[in-house]
Parts: sequence; C-alpha cells; structure tokens
Amino acid sequence: MKVRFLGGGQYADDVWLKVHPVTADAFRALAAVFRNFNYSYNERAGGTCVCRKITGGRRSSLHAHGIALDINPSANGYRRAAGPIQWGRHTDMSPAMITAVEAIRTKTGRRVFEWGGRWTNIKDAMHFQVRVSQSDLKSGIDWDTVGGVPDMEDEMVLKKGDSGNAVRLFQQALNTQGAGEGLTADGDFGSLTEAAEKRYQGAAQVDKSGVIDGVTAALLVRYTGGP
Repeated sequence: MKVRFLGGGQYADDVWLKVHPVTADAFRALAAVFRNFNYSYNERAGGTCVCRKITGGRRSSLHAHGIALDINPSANGYRRAAGPIQWGRHTDMSPAMITAVEAIRTKTGRRVFEWGGRWTNIKDAMHFQVRVSQSDLKSGIDWDTVGGVPDMEDEMVLKKGDSGNAVRLFQQALNTQGAGEGLTADGDFGSLTEAAEKRYQGAAQVDKSGVIDGVTAALLVRYTGGP
C-alpha cells in the first residue's frame, strides 16, 4: 500500500511511499507527526521498499519487507558514533518531533517505531522501523498517542481571517479529504479555505457555515495523515 508524506526539497507535491499493508496505519501515524511538525520528505535517496541486504551484513534489510523508512539522508547520515545523538549535527530533526514519533502506540500499548538515531554505536538518524508484531499492529493505532496538534483547543474555532499553524494543518487535511481543489496550505484562512470547508461540510451533511471548531479540526488532521 502507499502512504502519503509531506513533500519538499526535490518534490513539488506530497510523496506517496510503498509500505507493507499491515503497517499502513503505523506509517500514516508517522506521516501525521512529520506533517504536524512541518518536516518534509525532501530527497529521492530515501524511501521505504528497497530489496537489499542490511548495511554491512547478509540479512535482508527491513526495507525489503516494507516496514522501514529512510528520510533525508544528507541531513541524517549513517555513521559510527558512540554516545547520544548530537542534535543539529547528526540530524536536522528536533527532539520534540522524535519524542512524538516514539510516543505512537498500538491499542495494545506497544511502542510502534524505533529510531536509528538512538542506536548505541551507530547513528542512522534517517532510519525509522516498525518494532512491533503483526498482531499488535492489527489491534490498531491508538490515535490519541499521535501528537503534534498542540494549537487546536476545545474553545477555539477556525474561520475566515484566521492564520497560523492550526490553519495550515487544517488546509492540508481538507486537501487530503478531496475538498481543497488545489488549496495551498499557506496558513491563511481566506476565501478559498472557506469554500473548501463548505465543500467538506456539505459532503459530511452538516451545516455549511465555513467555520469549524478546534476539536473537529484536530480530529480531521489526526485521521488524515495518509490516504
């Protein structure tokens, strides 16, 4: 199956990456965290499914089975290094984003992803791999553990004239739902965003007000990290 990641760098649009079908929701959760931190997939040198051996070994790589992802290798290189990761040197990812990735859990309470930047004598900061069994994955992802939408609150609404990260995330979600019709996720709630919101509300058979409350917007963002 293919999962949609935020594209950047060499990509003008979002990037669809092949993964093992059982892991699709796990990678949708990973993509959602990346998207919520505005971390994009920038280089064709990365990827998921590659039929190859592990680096420096004979066993088949997890990439050969569609259960691992490499992202932006030029900024997150593979190197032999002991001790903790050196933020800003070994990786361009933030500690907060990695914490959010490592917080993703299955409904059975198992941590879903292992990050190569945590390894002891090797730092493979580009690398994320699924670390749980198929039975755990089949229990489903606990979407309450998929973070990165801190600026959408119970009492807020999104409406024409608003701007900021919450609007940008909501615009991306509208595009994923097919309501955007080419809407640019620029963080400004203008006439095009209002029209897209009304299309979404019409499809959902609710009042077409062009306004959405923060809880509903956050849920829409959370559940549209992938196709």
